[in-house]
Amino acid sequence: MVTLESKKIAIIGAGNMGNAFAEGIIKYGKAIAEKVIVANPNKSKLISLKDKLNIKITTNNIAAVKYADWVILAVKPALVKTIIEEIKEYLEDKIIISSVAAVHISAIEKYAKNKNVKVVRVMPNIPITVGKGVIGFYPKKNISTSNKKEIVNLLKTLGNVIEVKHEKEIDLITLISGCGPALVTYFMEQMVILANLYGFSKKRSFDIVHQTFLGTNIYLTENTQNLQQVKDVVATKGGITEKILKSLDEGGLPLLFEKSMQEGYSKISEVSNLYK
Repeated sequence: MVTLESKKIAIIGAGNMGNAFAEGIIKYGKAIAEKVIVANPNKSKLISLKDKLNIKITTNNIAAVKYADWVILAVKPALVKTIIEEIKEYLEDKIIISSVAAVHISAIEKYAKNKNVKVVRVMPNIPITVGKGVIGFYPKKNISTSNKKEIVNLLKTLGNVIEVKHEKEIDLITLISGCGPALVTYFMEQMVILANLYGFSKKRSFDIVHQTFLGTNIYLTENTQNLQQVKDVVATKGGITEKILKSLDEGGLPLLFEKSMQEGYSKISEVSNLYK
């Protein structure tokens, strides 16, 4: 595992994903806090991160890029053009690790006015903060084998790295795992609401649902069963669970879910087209 003792890492953006990267690479990636710098225009967010992680902070993106070997871009798509145009003169021998959803490498090349800019696209989800994330990984062909290995080894400490052969697959990972934690907690929330409606306190409702999801995942992992097998174990023929699942299917939940996910994928395409 790469220790990153010699690597200087800049994170541009101190929002949810920027914070997740900062916490994850220090707690689990073994990056040395003193060699991590986070840039963000909002100084109060930076001070909070500095107090928590003992990292360097700056409100100046250029200063952060000049300092670093690797530049993790963790901002909203609308900000990428402005930031890349600002830092483009300082990217020689740097690697941009872009976690920005829906903004393709070709757009970054265009903003940098440099077809040779070194870019790796990643799509992490928020559990990288606790070392349990899913991270899509797609490097440009000009990323050396050694650099690719170092970056992958770092990302592996944050969760499961899924290397893809085609950049468009990063968009699919965005849809499934990037959005995934919100989808999981949405379904958990519905169960909590129901438990509370049936008389349990809000805390007890949450505890019941949280442990149910946690325990199911551990059971699935330790018993090496697939999803259908777990359903079959619980939903015995003619039983309560079978009745619930049948009602969900007949009510059109699978089709509704598919339609909703397609709406999300259409949104990704819409954003990509905005930032070509």
